[in-house]
Amino acid sequence: MSNTLTLTLRLIAATLGAYAMAVASSLAMVPLFIKLLNSLLADAVYAATMWSYVVFFAVFICAFSVSSIRRLYLGLLVSGALCLAIHFAFVSESANSSTTGSSNTGKKAESVHTPTKKIVQLTHAKAGK
Repeated sequence: MSNTLTLTLRLIAATLGAYAMAVASSLAMVPLFIKLLNSLLADAVYAATMWSYVVFFAVFICAFSVSSIRRLYLGLLVSGALCLAIHFAFVSESANSSTTGSSNTGKKAESVHTPTKKIVQLTHAKAGK
């Protein structure tokens, strides 16, 4: 593989891949902070945003220090999939617990279609609102 192509692929991984990993890690950290550390939504979002900066720069540096392009992109894919799996595991777990714990009054349980709405509902339920 030519040096120009290698450098271009590393640059793409360093910019777009680092951004994607920062977003995925932020999505994974918000439910973890809420569920495991009992933090409020605002605090969880703030901490996850700060964490995403660390992840972005770590991926940016690793994009140029990993020995092979294949290992670089495989690491990005596996890490991103793991972060998204963590996010959706906590969001779906919360959705299942809220629908099974509701009383049957003849109305169907209102389904939540976005993870953000579910996180807000978790925070309100935790705060006792």
